[in-house]
Amino acid sequence: ICIPTTSGTSSEITRYSNVTLPEKGIKKLISDIAIHPHYAIVDPTLTKSCLKDLTLTVGLDTMTHSMEGYLNRVQDEGNEDINKKALMSLELVFRWLEVAVKEPENYTARKMMSIACLLGGTVIGGKRFKGTAGPHMNSFSWADTIAHGKATGIMMPYYIAYYGKNPVVMKKLEPIADILEVKKGENIGINVAKSMLDWY
Repeated sequence: ICIPTTSGTSSEITRYSNVTLPEKGIKKLISDIAIHPHYAIVDPTLTKSCLKDLTLTVGLDTMTHSMEGYLNRVQDEGNEDINKKALMSLELVFRWLEVAVKEPENYTARKMMSIACLLGGTVIGGKRFKGTAGPHMNSFSWADTIAHGKATGIMMPYYIAYYGKNPVVMKKLEPIADILEVKKGENIGINVAKSMLDWY
């Protein structure tokens, strides 16, 4: 039984665990169905004590789980429901993360971020799931310098700008452009990336 005290790692519903040795600058991932929790008790009030920086860091991690999983077009077949959950998570993150950071006692913001985190966890670690990508791998390289969520968040817009030139990815970015209220078309990747950087 896992009880999360942040809204970001999704470890309460995934098969992942990380071990970090800061003194050696090493971070390793453990991924095994044996560590997938049987139950999760999610109480948003437990996240109210998170400091502003931690709230921001884990919120960016949630965003990256959902964004990477959603944009993973290789595993799209049969995963339409996972893509819908990813978009729901992203909509919640873009709407509520800033509120949770600025108003830590705001229960609605904490609840919405807890839901976003759960949805993001189902994207990357449920019974059927979609894999993460480059931005997540950066966190392993930067283990001794930048917190995981920030490391993933830093690179996400740049990956979107690069892969946003792909016709399939361009189409997939349209709902995200709608959430961020940016122009679509042939420069959708750049437009979404710029909007994310402004949001940061």
